[in-house]
Amino acid sequence: METGKTGKYFKYAIGEIILVVIGILIALQINNWNENRKLNEQRKELISNLIIDFKKTGDAIESAINEQEDKLKKMKIFYGLIENNEKVVSVDSLRKLAALFFAEDNFKPNISSYNEAVSNGQLKLVKSRKLVQYIDKFFEASDGYNSIYTLGGEAFFSGPVWELRKSLGSLQLIIAGRNTDSNISIEPLKYNEYIIEVNKPLAIAAFESGYIIKRNLSNNLNEMKTNCDSIILTLNNLD
Repeated sequence: METGKTGKYFKYAIGEIILVVIGILIALQINNWNENRKLNEQRKELISNLIIDFKKTGDAIESAINEQEDKLKKMKIFYGLIENNEKVVSVDSLRKLAALFFAEDNFKPNISSYNEAVSNGQLKLVKSRKLVQYIDKFFEASDGYNSIYTLGGEAFFSGPVWELRKSLGSLQLIIAGRNTDSNISIEPLKYNEYIIEVNKPLAIAAFESGYIIKRNLSNNLNEMKTNCDSIILTLNNLD
């Protein structure tokens, strides 16, 4: 200070501070870049896994839809057979068709990547309002399916199916089972008279209940498939 060099020291100190600040800013920028790069890689991996999961789920849903539609067609065939007095069919054939009205149907989507992303909070990496909407609709349809499936199971212990079971003693008289007689040809009218006409109101209600449940399950599966396809399309556009 005595020699008049104070100004030079201040300039030097300020220069040092500026260099340190610049170094810190560069380090922070590099760190942010690395973090963003990692997040972007995680986001891409998540999108890829979600696409794979929902594609597999979509294929499974399509298979379930085809199976359900086939059952509905065969149910209509059953109605036609028991109303037609001219055609001759075996008891075994009629019972197999009748069994479809009371067969269990269950479908659960296997989307492990989505469930994992929800549990660990990674789903927030995929920022898309459309995707969220389609996923919500998908699960609404899935919940609807589960509700109808549960209703179908409860029908065995309440309502017309339960009353028909009590009246007949066992549904095995009208559906395929261990005691099914095979290779016995009878007119559909005889099957109708022997099993259904005796308990006509209950039988009609029970069969209609089974058909409606299967049809509603099919509707929910189709809704799930539509939203599943929309989810995949949205994910592909994000990727």
